[in-house]
Amino acid sequence: MNTLSVCILVHDEEEEVRGCLESVAWADEIVVAETGAGDRVREICRKYTDRVFRVENRLNPNENKNRTFLEATGDWILCLDPDERVTEALKAEILEIIGQDRPEVSGYFLPRQNLYFGTWLRHGGAYPDRQLRLFRAGKGSFPCAHIHERIAVEGGIGTLRNPLVHHTYRTIDRYFEKMEFKTEFEAGYLADRGVRPGLLAALRWTVLAPSARFIRRYLFKGGFLDGWSGFLACALDWVTSLVRYQKLVERIRAAAEIPADGTGRLVHRPGGSKGAGTERILIARTDRIGDVLLTLPLAQAIKARHPARRVAFLVDERLRRLVRCAPGVDEVISIPASASGSGRLRGTLSMARALRRGRYEIAVVVSPTFRNALAAFLAGIPTRIGTKYRLGSVFFNRRVPHHRRPSVKHEVAYNFDLLAPIGVSQGDEAPVLVVPGEARGEVRRLLEEKGLGGGSVRLIAVHPGSGGSSADWPPGRFASLVDRIEERDDMAAILTGSAAERGLVDAVVEQSGRRPARFDGALDLVELAALYRE
Repeated sequence: MNTLSVCILVHDEEEEVRGCLESVAWADEIVVAETGAGDRVREICRKYTDRVFRVENRLNPNENKNRTFLEATGDWILCLDPDERVTEALKAEILEIIGQDRPEVSGYFLPRQNLYFGTWLRHGGAYPDRQLRLFRAGKGSFPCAHIHERIAVEGGIGTLRNPLVHHTYRTIDRYFEKMEFKTEFEAGYLADRGVRPGLLAALRWTVLAPSARFIRRYLFKGGFLDGWSGFLACALDWVTSLVRYQKLVERIRAAAEIPADGTGRLVHRPGGSKGAGTERILIARTDRIGDVLLTLPLAQAIKARHPARRVAFLVDERLRRLVRCAPGVDEVISIPASASGSGRLRGTLSMARALRRGRYEIAVVVSPTFRNALAAFLAGIPTRIGTKYRLGSVFFNRRVPHHRRPSVKHEVAYNFDLLAPIGVSQGDEAPVLVVPGEARGEVRRLLEEKGLGGGSVRLIAVHPGSGGSSADWPPGRFASLVDRIEERDDMAAILTGSAAERGLVDAVVEQSGRRPARFDGALDLVELAALYRE
């Protein structure tokens, strides 16, 4: 009776690997090679097999897959990726096939059912997508010439009927994670073939080739029949082509410019306009108040390590005056009115022109919206730092591999990850605002008018709104809290909020048996900071 070894290469696919292993738990042997997957992934793998070993994380994963084939002891080998599943029907067919005596056949194609963001793509060349995955031991291996190659088999090849299920991309984040790895390899592949950036190369690899592929898949092969998912699959394929070409450009440029300090970190080459440590650095954080406040320590850290560097902050106009109160910030730029709240190209171009006037050498794009990333690129800022897992990441040339969604560390720590490419690490910095004396004086005057000055009671600020960033506590609960504070002789409640939140504050007051002091809509952000300081 012939035996079957299932060979799997695992990196960090914790969410996928359990399902894959469960679908082949019936096999005679499972061989897993892991490339620094982490304790959690290794623990999952060892529940299904004791054949788990560590390999180097190579740019071409097919080299490591070949290694698993050498470790297998079965008569037949089934090669799988962690995001693939063997159905009961395919299991039965595989067992039947390997049990037959057909020496003229050394391998089999498996039709593959690709699930794209949860939707089965039936057209556009996505099905049956036959993959050569089942072969006799010693008769097959990857040539290791390209990342998208098929296993080369010595002997005849047949085809199975039942499909292998492939969860190609479950989320858009996962798509960009995989795209980062794939385009890095493909850019090197083009460079090794002698492709060099230029007008003709750009025309071929970013316009002609992806256009032809889009038309062939979407129109001629019926990708449009898969609806939105079919269009997205073809469109993102085009985006991948753009990223691949940009990485080729960066690869060729990096080969011509060796870092002066030999560390691989960012340094300015001799002949540049400024020396290392004197750059003009832009920090872009254009979202909410709290997010901006937790980004301010980056400016402090940059100035502490390199006092000669000039640090500018790009923020929403309403935060301009508040950010001026932060230590380490030399300049504050607000988003042009034409770009604020708009994803339109005209607004982005206006923003790019404003950034170009600043002549920044480095942009740290902490809020990596497509608009911010594109504006930094169009502004010609030489070094653009951002996360590697967002749509706008194609416009960064220093990409930091972190995900904020799991929230495994503080937001400030995530922000500091983006300074690693310029050699600045996190210290003891915490958000600091130096509130101007005139704002503090005005707030104290207002408190005196309400009979709350002089420190006679402890002031408790109650802010019922969240700006829509989270679910609000009901007004009745805030009203009850206000009542309990006001019952104390040594405390006084103060209601704060924006002008847009006055209706919410009204509801709190109406349901309260007290009349607390109200400052909703009466203060700007600097004055609000002064009030909170009290």
